[in-house]
Amino acid sequence: MPNHGRSYVRTALFVDFDNVYSNLNAIDPAAGDAFATEPDRWLRWMQEDMGQVVRDAAEDAGREILVRSCYLNPIMFGKFRPFFTRAAFRVIDCPPLTTRGKNSADIYMVLDILDALEHPTSFDEFILLSADADFTPVMLRLRAHDRRTVLLATGPSATALRSACDMVLPLEIFLNEALEIDLEHDDAAADPRADGTRKPLAAVTAVRSNPGDHDVDYLRQRMREELTILVAAAGAPVPMAAAAQRIRDRLGDVVLQSSWGGCGSFRGFVQTVTSETLRISGPHPPGYLVDPRRHEPLEPEEPLDPLPDSVADLAHRVARIVGVPQLTSEAYQTLFGEIARLSVRGPANDPLNIIEPGLRGACLTRGARIPRPAIHFVLQGLQLAGVDWRHPGNGPGALAEAFADNILRLSLNARMELTDDETKCLRSWIVGPG
Repeated sequence: MPNHGRSYVRTALFVDFDNVYSNLNAIDPAAGDAFATEPDRWLRWMQEDMGQVVRDAAEDAGREILVRSCYLNPIMFGKFRPFFTRAAFRVIDCPPLTTRGKNSADIYMVLDILDALEHPTSFDEFILLSADADFTPVMLRLRAHDRRTVLLATGPSATALRSACDMVLPLEIFLNEALEIDLEHDDAAADPRADGTRKPLAAVTAVRSNPGDHDVDYLRQRMREELTILVAAAGAPVPMAAAAQRIRDRLGDVVLQSSWGGCGSFRGFVQTVTSETLRISGPHPPGYLVDPRRHEPLEPEEPLDPLPDSVADLAHRVARIVGVPQLTSEAYQTLFGEIARLSVRGPANDPLNIIEPGLRGACLTRGARIPRPAIHFVLQGLQLAGVDWRHPGNGPGALAEAFADNILRLSLNARMELTDDETKCLRSWIVGPG
């Protein structure tokens, strides 16, 4: 087992460039460009703000990415090589081996990950940027060797792959925090006090070595104010490690000297100030701070609206295996109707980062509250089913049938046995009565 008695976590990073770039570019070309041309930006975020998954690492422990490997197709993406070499990556060429463009990146990555597992450095943590389910066995191998694993899947990913990792980094967090992509294009009216570019305040006057109640109360009040402003400014959930670091930067050494105002840890402090507008969400570690009114949930929940008894148990079982959103049949019909309307006046060529919030707003106007991750899952499912939903010619019924076919196919691939009655029930749930 790795020795965690140090001030930093030793990390190895492996990037499936073709997979990540292509998926980010489909979501928003600006996201793809930021990922490909500014790796130093998101590397810095990973090292300083992403949060820890090594459970017994010190709260203020840093992350040192000692191995940085990027695997790309030099024919299609060779122009991005200089940006990664400048950021101290080892770039491994993976040219296409077939006429359909398939390369050997996954094989090279697996071999290098296994080599790193036996390296004398004894890496504490492995970060994988890919959605390829072929990496599931090697993630399980890392788990068996008591190494922590982090996954960033920018596209559809198998439930087994996600379950094999200690942390699945939410895509919206990576877009908003690491790539600095605006997730909501109508947030211009945000509270100006929440501007993250404001100048740092002078550190809080040092608390005496034996602080009195008044000193501690004042410090907690200041920490609460800084935390409230930070979460109010965020377009996406805030990693707890990033929030803790920003409060220390704003208020100075007194934060740690006072043991977070006598609460013992940052999490302990946050638990004393949670409210309707500030909650802890997502897996621990690392944990995220969210405003439930504005941020999408990061952890599996019960359906927003209860499903009929006739389908609730089946929907829950299928959701656990393939990740299908547990929406009501009426919500699915509303969503497919809005997707069909996208192309009424011609091809819908906007990036997903614009289309998805638009669909969410249109559905809400019609009385259906649908989380953005559910919309993303449906659009990706239609794409996997071979449906070009961006172009005219697909009505709501055809979209629903194609999506239901894809869910049944995913269930079959996962070896989930459904009876004929369950298959009919599942199809009726998604497609609606007909």
